[in-house]
Amino acid sequence: MKKFFSYIFLVYINLLVLSGCSQKKVSTYFINPPNNPEVSKYKTIAFLPFKGKNGDLFSLELESKVKNLSINGKPIFKVIDRQNLKTILSEQKLSLSGLVDESKAIKIGKLLGVSGIWTGAVLKNNVSIYPFYERRFKCLDEKCKKTKEYLVRCYRKEANFSFIARLLDVSTGEVVYSKNNKGFASGEYCLDSGYTVSSQYLLNLAKERAIKKFLKDIAPYKTYYSLKIKEDIEGISEKDEETFKNSLDWIDAKDLNKACDIWKKLLKKYPNNITLLYNLGVCYETKNNLTKAYTFYKKAYNLLSKPDEDVINALNRIKKLLKRQNVLQKSFLR
Repeated sequence: MKKFFSYIFLVYINLLVLSGCSQKKVSTYFINPPNNPEVSKYKTIAFLPFKGKNGDLFSLELESKVKNLSINGKPIFKVIDRQNLKTILSEQKLSLSGLVDESKAIKIGKLLGVSGIWTGAVLKNNVSIYPFYERRFKCLDEKCKKTKEYLVRCYRKEANFSFIARLLDVSTGEVVYSKNNKGFASGEYCLDSGYTVSSQYLLNLAKERAIKKFLKDIAPYKTYYSLKIKEDIEGISEKDEETFKNSLDWIDAKDLNKACDIWKKLLKKYPNNITLLYNLGVCYETKNNLTKAYTFYKKAYNLLSKPDEDVINALNRIKKLLKRQNVLQKSFLR
């Protein structure tokens, strides 16, 4: 028993040591180009009613989300909303009924003066319920020496939502995008838990997940990630080493800019210090100045006498991000 408690004590001490030596990191994000950047050239678009269960309402919801997409405060797409669509069609003595047929979409697109027409269908919009049982035990006496087993009825709900969306090039009639976007959500509860899982909540969650996949295909989106800060430094005076250690406290205080200012001053004295170069690369990467970040990471890499995982990973990462940023700038930031 003594050995057991000694083991537990050692584990506890180790956990305390590890928690006190946690690696300092900062969070940032990158704006990715859409997964299907060819869609981006169709700036003026309209949504026709979708087929399937509640397809008309869903296409209105999708239209609203696409209309609200923006980058640097500017709308990405000009969307002819449903009311304007009805007005234009009524002038041509047409109605929305029957317009889900893609063979008519090109004609409608030309009337609207758009470059692309979205059509589609809701394929799945349902919640399945699967009952099952879980074992429970209750005490038959005060000290619970005797117990009785019983079963409680439980339920698992699975929500599935999927839709196919197609983008038609109005000038050529070509389908330039066609994909089945799927969303799934699930939850469990038992009758003795005191709560239930709402079917509508799960269905809305599944639908949002399907829509999110679609929006990533057609528009820029953010990816959040963490960057490691180097905390060990060599080749500087004791006084400057103390200054560097103090700069790390600003990371804990959530003030990276203050730490970056200190590193910049130290770099003037030690222009070939790998730790300072790497950390300043992190500073510029968090500001989305990838070109500047690459310059610092590259210089740190060129100074390595032996492999440094942090520097190598940073340089490889920034190269990939620069390529993706180039795609984004060509399509959206010109």
